[in-house]
Amino acid sequence: MTSGWYKQLYLERPYAGVDANSYVVTKKGGFIPVFLRSGTFLHKGQVQDASVLIGSSYYSPLFLFKHVKIRQYINLSYTRQFNRVGIDPLTINNVSDFVISAEILRSGHKRMTFHSETNFLPEL
Repeated sequence: MTSGWYKQLYLERPYAGVDANSYVVTKKGGFIPVFLRSGTFLHKGQVQDASVLIGSSYYSPLFLFKHVKIRQYINLSYTRQFNRVGIDPLTINNVSDFVISAEILRSGHKRMTFHSETNFLPEL
């Protein structure tokens, strides 16, 4: 949990947030982190700039193929902002993720992303 006082131009307000994680190891040696991150500001008794990010990743076990170790990584996440007042809208400028949802183009308060990569590690 995180909390504190935040000053941004004309706004001064308290902040509270949480970052929760859980990890699962598969029987074949892969692992799956699951995460939830959420935070909000309070101003004059009103919740402002609240956000929720939920997602999960998958790291495959290492595979050996002709003296090269290979690992697959996949990430899927969903973000939602509520009552945006002083923070920037969500964007699609993250070059490492594929944005699935077109809702962001209209409002800037929702985003769903998918990211995948394959790592090749030569044996030494």
